[in-house]
Amino acid sequence: MDPAELSAQAVRVITQLVEGAATAPLTGAGQGVLDLVRRRLGGTPSGEAALAAVGACPDDPAAVAGLHDALGAAVAADRDFAAALAAALAPILAGPPPGDPPQRTVQNGVVIDGGSRMCGSTIALGPVTFHNTPAGRGALGAVCLGLATFVALLVYGTIQALDSESQGPDADAPGDGSGDRAAPLADAEAVRAVLPPSSSLPPGWTERSAPTADVSAQDDGSTFAAESQCLGRYSMETRLLVFSYPDEDGARKAFDARADKAREEGASSLTMARIGDQTAAFSLSTSRADAYDTHTSRSTMVRTGTVLTIVVGNDTESRAYSGEDLETLTRLLSDRARTAQTG
Repeated sequence: MDPAELSAQAVRVITQLVEGAATAPLTGAGQGVLDLVRRRLGGTPSGEAALAAVGACPDDPAAVAGLHDALGAAVAADRDFAAALAAALAPILAGPPPGDPPQRTVQNGVVIDGGSRMCGSTIALGPVTFHNTPAGRGALGAVCLGLATFVALLVYGTIQALDSESQGPDADAPGDGSGDRAAPLADAEAVRAVLPPSSSLPPGWTERSAPTADVSAQDDGSTFAAESQCLGRYSMETRLLVFSYPDEDGARKAFDARADKAREEGASSLTMARIGDQTAAFSLSTSRADAYDTHTSRSTMVRTGTVLTIVVGNDTESRAYSGEDLETLTRLLSDRARTAQTG
């Protein structure tokens, strides 16, 4: 595969992953492609900018073209990276294994196989062929009756579903008991439990301050808030935040408001696979007292049901915060938030 085609396939996978349009088999393999590209391009300003542009607008042709150009240059310059990228893409490009060939059976004058045929003495109904004999005509009548029954049940089910939706989101579904629907967290302790204990942190990580929780002091409708701090690899400072809301609508509005505020403050979007119900990732650089001293933080925000989880990682003077670590903690918090709401 030439560098241009290799880059095009990788960009296609990354945009599908960012948009959340990837199928279940693609998500696992595609994540490997995204991590590989992020490690290779994230070390250069132009590569990081290309990834950020696609993360912000994966359907923008200019952003996609920019990532394709940056990736193409990296592939052409680094044979080892090109080989690793081709290996990561191989299971995706191969597609799912072919299914078993259709079986053919003959019963009571009815021939069933994977294709359709029609002859002068037969009656074809899709992949089913009925011989024009008493037995065949009887079988055809039985099939037509079954189809009519199926259509009637389908129409009835559709009407029932529409009627159920018309009752509004708060209507009780018969025999439902709420299932896995996200429930608001009841108290500060439940919110604190979303934060991982030191034993659940990635290997090599340490807890800098134990998780704490209290009534939320925010004016965004949140009920309770929790926070903890930890040190990651290379002593990277990391802050974990959790906010609970009375319902999903309140959490959704708070997510949108926080994302808008981050952009207004000049934050740049980062590429991040979709996690939870809503995902945003940003990089923000600020100058301290000395204009030459710049502080950069990388953060993610995820809405999972009625809960917002935030991860903030700070760069050091010599090293950028790991995108892989940022995603690992983001996914960990979202999973714990989901479990806390659904049991």
